[in-house]
This record gives sequence, structure tokens and C-alpha cells, in this order.
Amino acid sequence: MRCPNCSADVDRKWSYCPSCGLRMRSMDSFLAFPSFDFSDIDREMDRMRKRMMGDMKKAMTEGPKGSGFSISIVSSGGKEPKVEVRTFGDYKGKEDEILRGSGVPKKAIEKEPSKRKVPEITEEPKYEVKRIGSRLIFSVKLHGVKDLRDVDVRALEESVEVRAYAENKAYFTIFPVPRGAKIVNQTFGNDELVIEIKI
Repeated sequence: MRCPNCSADVDRKWSYCPSCGLRMRSMDSFLAFPSFDFSDIDREMDRMRKRMMGDMKKAMTEGPKGSGFSISIVSSGGKEPKVEVRTFGDYKGKEDEILRGSGVPKKAIEKEPSKRKVPEITEEPKYEVKRIGSRLIFSVKLHGVKDLRDVDVRALEESVEVRAYAENKAYFTIFPVPRGAKIVNQTFGNDELVIEIKI
């Protein structure tokens, strides 16, 4: 199956395109939080995506400025979801504008973690995937990363997100995984992150 927005290959089971983030099917089947109306967040994210696309076109003609934002919504153990907004560059200090109109209660919004110097270079790391029985083993090369504290691994609905920080660069990648997959172990040494996932 191909994404109608960017033509990337998309598995029929995926809810979002891993390339452009377009919603491929209704979120209603797996997001049923009675206290949240995610349609407001969808509209706000669409507005911000359009703004970012305009900023990206502008950056292509003027050169990169190193700015952006990310929004994470995490729920575990039957607790209320937590919303975390991270911003940098031109978006710094616009967290309220990003969330305005989303309907997210203030108690659900987490403060941004301690600041890290934004690297000038962000690249996708090289990695290998092996399947051993009911486990996927991802070996990710992260040259210059000192230890596991400089690595952030997040399990999402149908993917695993990896962010890592070296002295002068950042690494970012997303691995598609089957729905319900769980991270069971992660180790780091000799510039290599190994993530073990049970499927």
C-alpha cells in the first residue's frame, strides 16, 4: 500500500505513514480516552504541520535555521495521558501556542526536560535488524554517543523511536514494529545500541 500524501510504502496495519505522518486509518479503535477530544489536537497538529511545511520551504531557500518542535502523548498503566512539548529554534517559547485550542488539560502537560544544546547536524543512524524466534534485535550504530543516558528509546503504537546525542550531532530514526511489540532489553557499548523487542 502507498501513502496518498507522499507515496511511501505503508503496511496496511499501520495507523500513520512513517514518512509524512499522515493518518492512514481512524484512531478511534485504539484511542478511547473519555476525558480527551483528540479531534482538537488533530486540527491543531494539521495547522502546525501546514506551518512547518511553509517553514521548511522557507528553510530550503534560506538555509537551515535549526528549529522545530515535538509533541509526545504517553499513557501507561491506566493513568491519565501525559503530554510533553519540546521546542527549539524559532519555536522556542511557543509551547502554549502549539497546545492552544487542543483541549488538553493543564495537568496533563509535562514541563520540558532539562535543556540540551541543539546539535547542528541530525542524521539517521545505520542499523541492522535480525529476527530470532519471537524477538527482533535492532543494532544501531551511534558514533560519538557516550552512554545510554544520551539515548532516548520510545515504544510507540506500531514503531520504536530512537533519539541519541553525540558531542556535535544528533541521531534520529523510527523502526516499524508489529502492533503489541514490547521492548524487553536495551544495551549500549562501543558506539552501538542494541534493542531487543518481543513480538
